[in-house]
Amino acid sequence: MSKTLYLWDLAGTLFYEEWDIKKTGYPAIGDWIAAKLKKKKSEVTDREYEEMHRFAYEHGWPIKLALKPGFKEVLIWTKHNETFSTGMQEQMAWRAKYLNPKAGCDIRKFFQKFNSTFDYGETNKKTKEMLINYLGKKYRQGYRTVLYIDDKLSNCKFFISAVKSMQKRHKGLKYRLYHILNDKKGIRKKRGYFEIGRLTDIINNEKKLTSTL
Repeated sequence: MSKTLYLWDLAGTLFYEEWDIKKTGYPAIGDWIAAKLKKKKSEVTDREYEEMHRFAYEHGWPIKLALKPGFKEVLIWTKHNETFSTGMQEQMAWRAKYLNPKAGCDIRKFFQKFNSTFDYGETNKKTKEMLINYLGKKYRQGYRTVLYIDDKLSNCKFFISAVKSMQKRHKGLKYRLYHILNDKKGIRKKRGYFEIGRLTDIINNEKKLTSTL
């Protein structure tokens, strides 16, 4: 039996993350990290940049950290959840240390696996090739429909390109793409994907779509 996979981005998609400019005095986290490491921003490696998120995630400051509304409701409904992010896998545990008491549960339990760009090398940038490799593994595991959810349109375009490359070899692979805008405008159908305002819009749209299949 074919399975459906829900593939999630993290920051800005499942988590509200905002840099505290006022209290830190730094315009962005990259400036703060460079100052802490006593390096120029251009000298900070991708791994150093991501490792320096540990304090901020574990303490909920200087990154203001929170679960997006509907987090638990949606992930319980979707069931087969994995993540694909530019941060290291360890970052989910760092977030969990701060967010678990607020959520009343271990937020990691909703996911089968945490995937990272660092699984493919020392980089925090997503590429089409990474997604092709990942989707190939999932196809061999029996997943025939993949839903991808991200707040960055550039990442969404990577996903579309990767899926179309995969479909040349695997005609049975299907996808649906959700670009989350974190607003109150609901579901908007675009060419090749959906724009949604909130996480719960996914449930509403999926119920509607699957009822017509």
